[in-house]
Amino acid sequence: MSTPMAWEKCCFFDPDFGFPFHTDPGTLLPGLQTADTVSTVFVSQQGATNVPTVVNSTWVNGLDATSSVLMHNAVMNYFVTNESIGAGTDWVITFPTKRFHIQTAIPTPPFTETFTADGACEPVGLAIWNREERAQTGGLDFSPQPPGGNALCWETNVITFNNSSVLGSALELNVDTSSVGPDGWMRLSFVNSIDDDHQLASLEGNTFFGLPAIGFATQEYVNGVDQAGVLINYGGMFDHAFSRQISGSGT
Repeated sequence: MSTPMAWEKCCFFDPDFGFPFHTDPGTLLPGLQTADTVSTVFVSQQGATNVPTVVNSTWVNGLDATSSVLMHNAVMNYFVTNESIGAGTDWVITFPTKRFHIQTAIPTPPFTETFTADGACEPVGLAIWNREERAQTGGLDFSPQPPGGNALCWETNVITFNNSSVLGSALELNVDTSSVGPDGWMRLSFVNSIDDDHQLASLEGNTFFGLPAIGFATQEYVNGVDQAGVLINYGGMFDHAFSRQISGSGT
């Protein structure tokens, strides 16, 4: 699995005076929505030539600038659920700016759904491979299935594999990997050839595809105790790998 590297910058400045935005204790500001309206994103691989690209963009507001540096068209990471070592894996995927984009009756890009009792469900695509790169056979769905199909409905989402439930989230979505085996990796896509609604366009016409997402995978290995009665359980946290898709004059 390739791991695209990205460097991004989006700073919090007072728009009237042009220096760092500081507020006294007791206020919720500065926030993600009060960033400077200019963003710089470095993409390590872009287009057929895979030439590193720097994308400078200007935005109508600070919220879109913040969302732009977090925009990804796909999330990738490993899963391990081998029963012989008591392994389990959960993914956490968070949309830090989502609440600001869905505060009104009509959500603002790149989000497309308003908040209901079932959340604000944004459709995603799933694909998994085992360690030998064999892909899953047949369809791949979350269980329980969110309204409208495979989707992430909350600002913070937990995906577990083979019901391992490492974090014990009440709202977790399970992925059955039995078609490829207990271990491998998954790509979760926010963009596909049919639905390209997940996009954010700058004033220059730079279009960022996907959703503003961050997160990590957490794994546990439950091996009981050794002969001296000492626990030999292990755990770890692993950052997600992300990819970007950007088009426009700045790319």
